[in-house]
Amino acid sequence: MTAKRALIVIGAILAALCLAAGIAFAFIQGTIAQGRQSLLVDTSSDAAPLTKEHDGATYHWNENMACILFLGTDKELGRATEGLNGQADAVMLLALDTSNGHLTCIAIPRETKCTITIKEPKYGKEANMEDHLCLAYNYGQDDQESGQRMCRAVSRLLDGIPLEYFYTLNLSGIGDLADAVGGVDVVALSPVVGTTEISPGEEVHLTGDTALDYVWRRNLADDYSPADRLARQKQFIEAFAAKALAECKGNPLKLLDLFDVAQRHSATNLTSDEMAFLASDLTEHGVSSLDTVSIPGEMTPIPNQPTAFIPNTDGIEELVLSVFYIPEDAS
Repeated sequence: MTAKRALIVIGAILAALCLAAGIAFAFIQGTIAQGRQSLLVDTSSDAAPLTKEHDGATYHWNENMACILFLGTDKELGRATEGLNGQADAVMLLALDTSNGHLTCIAIPRETKCTITIKEPKYGKEANMEDHLCLAYNYGQDDQESGQRMCRAVSRLLDGIPLEYFYTLNLSGIGDLADAVGGVDVVALSPVVGTTEISPGEEVHLTGDTALDYVWRRNLADDYSPADRLARQKQFIEAFAAKALAECKGNPLKLLDLFDVAQRHSATNLTSDEMAFLASDLTEHGVSSLDTVSIPGEMTPIPNQPTAFIPNTDGIEELVLSVFYIPEDAS
């Protein structure tokens, strides 16, 4: 082969590679754009309460807000009953402002008394009733339907915010995720029933079954133990997220490892397009700040019934406005 012909062949190969790279880039960008379009609320739609009036001020929905309901279920831990799909043992709404990477984690007690949609066992008809939020998961035929039922219940609870995406992690995967980042360090907030390794006020390195015990176990004889467990769950998520983000920043491939671990214990209705958009946004902005809050309300013992968390509707309205909406003069 002559030098001229070799240069032509090399040039053709380079051109083909550039074309392939351009097509791949365009495909990826198209995937990310499609994910953004479907994940973020269309502010031109009339289907959602995108404008609110409160105390004489007007608020508009933050069009950069991505909302994903995170659910921890207990099916693999022996709590599912025949004909039912288990309960949601952890309920947290993740609200990511994709314009700046600000993430708010709203913890919602599983015992929250709210409107859920049930399926009447004898005739299979659906009806709305007031009951514990965690039971909404029960009535789905599978994890997909259960996740959608939880989204509807949480949307109603939080003043009708648009919410359709969920990510469900079986709590049996908590130990594997903790192990994947080399363990999670916390200062124990409260004693954990069934363990002797965890004492309040002591620093604990959570791995494997110890991590699962910390976020799942509670004292069934104590009406207020659900609040203690929710506080531990919030603490674990903060500590896990901080460690995982630090490791992924130094080694982006670590994110794939964590996703692989989670995928073995999870279900979601997020598509690959939507995940590509989230990954792209996190790569661009990171998580600039993380706030963990709980919905306002009070744990209330009820005679001859399970303890219930009674939400404060006025407080919820203010929380929703502060997280998801922008005052008109600031938009």
